[in-house]
Amino acid sequence: MDIELNNKFLNAALNNNVPAVRAFLKTPGVLPNFINESGQTALMWAARRGHTILVKALLAAPGILINQASAEDGATALIWAAKNGNKPAVQALLDAPDILRDQKNHAGKTASEIAFDNGYLDIMDLLKQKPSIPATPKEPINTTLPTLVKPKPVTFSIEAKSKTISLENNNKAGSKCKPIAKKKGRPRKGTSG
Repeated sequence: MDIELNNKFLNAALNNNVPAVRAFLKTPGVLPNFINESGQTALMWAARRGHTILVKALLAAPGILINQASAEDGATALIWAAKNGNKPAVQALLDAPDILRDQKNHAGKTASEIAFDNGYLDIMDLLKQKPSIPATPKEPINTTLPTLVKPKPVTFSIEAKSKTISLENNNKAGSKCKPIAKKKGRPRKGTSG
């Protein structure tokens, strides 16, 4: 492997020199997924900087690893584009057939979550529109499900301004607490009546 040649290729990508990158991609010995000392590829740099034409040129390169993550932080080209608000680059990456939009970085965040964190709600919405292609598992998936114990509803009371409100949560995913209608007679267990 010619490191000097591949570094020149990366520098052309860093400088958004699309004609030079296209020429390098046709040069024997140039690796489209070459990683610099900070763990970045040409595709990551192009997406990070919002160089959409360069992103498209690199996506057309045979053998490009679109979902490659940097060893340093686990960021992919899609994560970089979303983090920096580069919507056209995000769209170009989403148009690639093998993109994994739900891939997480080392902090456990997806491109959509990072776009949200940085205030790019339009990119977050774009990422949610495109269906994700599931990663091919390296090992067979265990389809045996464990026996689950159904949790019992939890009842509790909240006192506010000398008024007691009883609430119940049925422990279902996404459920919210709802008021319990007061019944005459003895108070329910765990409530103050």
